[in-house]
Amino acid sequence: GEVGAPKSIAARLREENGWQEEFCQKAIDEYKRFIFLMATSGTVVTPSVTIDAVWHMHLQYTKSYWVDLCADIIGGPLHH
Repeated sequence: GEVGAPKSIAARLREENGWQEEFCQKAIDEYKRFIFLMATSGTVVTPSVTIDAVWHMHLQYTKSYWVDLCADIIGGPLHH
């Protein structure tokens, strides 16, 4: 999540989706794997419903998504 955000991405995912802590962490881990696959595979990949929920939540944390992930880690934009 973003520094200074009222709630973390994980907290909001748990609250808004009714996810338990363990499920939420597994979903975030799978989301990270999906983003890596999307950034490196060269083919079109489609997220599961759960991964898409994490992705949509991450997009709401704009600096975390566009700067920290896309610009700093991946080196370019990943559009949903």
